[in-house]
Amino acid sequence: MRRTATPAHGWLRRIAWLVLIWAASVAAVAAVAAVLRVAMRSVGLAP
Repeated sequence: MRRTATPAHGWLRRIAWLVLIWAASVAAVAAVAAVLRVAMRSVGLAP
């Protein structure tokens, strides 16, 4: 029979997933912003 995780371990694991998802979303927004910046510069809309 498998042992269930202790409540503290489960809480830490959920917080770790939350931080991982947040960091991935921030990185995705930064990547989109960089692509848009390059596109705008290539057509002469940004300095």
